[in-house]
Amino acid sequence: MNNRNPFLKMIMAGRYGLDRFSRFLLISGIIVFIPSVVLYGKLIGDFFRLAAVLLAGFGAFRIFSRNFEKRIAENDRYLLARNRVTGIFGGKKDRVLTQNDYRYFNCPECGAKMRVPKYKGKIMITCPKCGHEFQRKT
Repeated sequence: MNNRNPFLKMIMAGRYGLDRFSRFLLISGIIVFIPSVVLYGKLIGDFFRLAAVLLAGFGAFRIFSRNFEKRIAENDRYLLARNRVTGIFGGKKDRVLTQNDYRYFNCPECGAKMRVPKYKGKIMITCPKCGHEFQRKT
């Protein structure tokens, strides 16, 4: 932090601060709050408002916490879960962007994924991982 705001520096001294999980909680709280405004006066709107307050409140609690070990462990668990979810979609973006130029095949022996140029007719494909050769139409 810079010295422009000594009051903020004094408040945050010894506190955990903002990390990925806290940021996720705060943003989720804001997103969950939006339906509560639209559904004002209805029971479901109250549910969204309560959920938003709990999410943002827990995020703020984490930011101002002095228990570094627990906050670091929570952040690590969040990052592992997030990476598992985003890992499912890993590589799919490139595959979608290049689907007009390449065909994708799995090696029948080892299951390795490989791409070959489209419109080459029947070709022999050699797996770079195990060396198995197989023929496919591109």
